[in-house]
Amino acid sequence: MEKHIIQQGSSTQKPSHGDTVNIHYKASMKHQDPYDSSLDRNTPFTFIVNSGQVISGLDQAVQTMQIGEIATFVIDPRHGYGSKGKLSLIPPNTTLYFEISLLNIEESMTSPDYLYRTSLKKKLLGNNYFKSGSYYNAISCYEQALDLIKQIKGTSPGKKEQMIALYSNISTCHYKLDEFDQSFQNSMEAFNLDPHHIKTCHRIGQIYLMKGEYSLGVRYVHYGLAKSPENTELLDLLHKLEEKQKAYLQSRKKAYSGLFQP
Repeated sequence: MEKHIIQQGSSTQKPSHGDTVNIHYKASMKHQDPYDSSLDRNTPFTFIVNSGQVISGLDQAVQTMQIGEIATFVIDPRHGYGSKGKLSLIPPNTTLYFEISLLNIEESMTSPDYLYRTSLKKKLLGNNYFKSGSYYNAISCYEQALDLIKQIKGTSPGKKEQMIALYSNISTCHYKLDEFDQSFQNSMEAFNLDPHHIKTCHRIGQIYLMKGEYSLGVRYVHYGLAKSPENTELLDLLHKLEEKQKAYLQSRKKAYSGLFQP
C-alpha cells in the first residue's frame, strides 16, 4: 500500500484495533472521478477498526494516521474488493485510490494503547502513594495497573517490563509492611518473568536472609549477578548471606561435635 501525506496530523495518537474512527474520504479508481465521497454527503464516515465493516486496506490505512492528518493511499485489490469486485461499481482486481482525513478517534477501552496508558497512570499514582508512605494505597494502585496490563493480549511492546515493575513494586510495599510472605510471592512472579531482574533477585535474597535460608538466598543473588556482576547491592547481600551461612554451619558443627564428647 502506497501512502502520501498531504497534511501532517496534530496528534501523535493513532487508531488501533477496536477503536472507532471518524473520517472524511474520497474513493476513486485510476484516472476517474470519485465513485464515493463522504464530503459530497457532508457527513463523516464512522467505523470500528478491524471489525470487518470496511475493506482491509481502509483498516490498514487509518492505523497509520494521526488525528488531523490528510493522506492519499493506493490500495491494491488484495486489500480492496479482490477478484470479485463490488457488484457493477468496482470491477474485479481493481486498484483503489483513497484520500482520507482522520477527524477523530474514539478509543476502545479494550485497545492495547488504552490499557497500557491507563495502567501506567495507575502505576504513577501508586508511586506517589509509595513516596508518601501510604503503602496499602500504593498496593491497590499497582494491582489495578497489573489487572489492566494483563488484559493486553499477546506480547505487546512494554507489557512484560511493566508487569515485572509492578510485581516488584508490590513486593517492595509488602516488604515495607513486614508482610514477607506476600512480598516473596510477588517477587517470584517477577522472577518467573525475568530470572535476572536485579531488584527482584535482591528482594528474594533479602527475604531468604531474614528466614535464615542462606543457601537459597545465595542462589537467587547469583541469578542477579549473572546479569550485573559488579552490582554493589547484590555483592553486599551475597557477602552477608555467605557470612551467615558460614556461621550457621560452624554452629551446627560445634553442636554435633559436642554430642560425641564424654
